[in-house]
Amino acid sequence: MAAYSEDIATEICDRLASGESLESICRDDAMPCSKTVRRWRDGERGASDKFGPNYARARLDQADHYFDRLIDLADENAMHATSESTGAAKLQSDNIKWSLKVMNRAKYGDRSAVDLGNQPDNPLTASKEARAIAESLSPEARKAIRKMAHDDMQKGGGE
Repeated sequence: MAAYSEDIATEICDRLASGESLESICRDDAMPCSKTVRRWRDGERGASDKFGPNYARARLDQADHYFDRLIDLADENAMHATSESTGAAKLQSDNIKWSLKVMNRAKYGDRSAVDLGNQPDNPLTASKEARAIAESLSPEARKAIRKMAHDDMQKGGGE
């Protein structure tokens, strides 16, 4: 197991931020194995307290790098599109988009989660009583209410 080195740690973070995978970095003979890097990230094996946050920042930067790559890929395909290259570009872009969602869900995910909490004064938090009433309605009644709400929205609020 390699001893922690600030220079090595900095190079790992720089290479991650540039889009290189940890496994690829660790195949380099001058680098520690990925298990060691993860232990350093977790503050083990004499790692600096700065490495964990620097590693996390590098992973966020890596996601931004992949986002930029996605834009470049779209531009390249638009300029040099063939039926074969379009299919390959779509597969590559789908893989990059999935990776982005996993790497930084808050920034690149499909939707943002909103935590309304359980605050009685929050008008967006449904009360237990209202929820119980809604759940007790028949499917036909719920459908009729949804239709009325939809019609009301179409009229501009129905005021």
